[in-house]
Amino acid sequence: MNAWAKINGDTLAYPLPSEFRGIPNWPSHAPACRSHGYLPLVGEPEPRAGFTAIPARWHVVEQTETHTEPRQAFEDVMQEFPVEGASEGEEPQTELRVVGQRMVMVDTEVTTDASYIQVDDWSYEAVPEPPPVVPPPRRYSKLRLHRALDAAGIWETIWHALTDAQRTYWTEAQELADDDPEFSVALATLREAVARGDIRLPTGVDIESILAEAEI
Repeated sequence: MNAWAKINGDTLAYPLPSEFRGIPNWPSHAPACRSHGYLPLVGEPEPRAGFTAIPARWHVVEQTETHTEPRQAFEDVMQEFPVEGASEGEEPQTELRVVGQRMVMVDTEVTTDASYIQVDDWSYEAVPEPPPVVPPPRRYSKLRLHRALDAAGIWETIWHALTDAQRTYWTEAQELADDDPEFSVALATLREAVARGDIRLPTGVDIESILAEAEI
């Protein structure tokens, strides 16, 4: 939940980082947030697994806080001076005069705004399921794949088994990718032919090792 908000009609508006450029750790900088009209949000929702809690009803609690903090102030610097005109035999008289000022730190009582937004009720929205992670397509060098299939002794068999569209794709493609329909269909057909025994591979060679050798 956002720690700060301000009431905007019937909704709550939340602070944007762009409002606090140059202020490090601005979410914990109360004076900065309050200067932009935001108040702390107070209230704890009921924890529900798989749901996000959103404030539904709220009200502002207005209050202030008083504390003391050191503030700069100026005080007079006094010095004694003899009083002129004293009679002979009398004790010399002196008087205090202001000769300047100096800066001092003085504990000062300060009143600050401590108002906050009290959340009275919550609504709950289901957290959407993350989209499935789709791995990037595997890409293959046409030259490497040609050489690997030729070394396995099945290039001519595969070439003659390709459709006209698949041969055109092979001729025109700069590289091959398993997200291309022509290549993926041809690859599926090759796997099925090997599984049925229509195409025999040398001992220790399989389709996956051939593809791995050609992958880029």
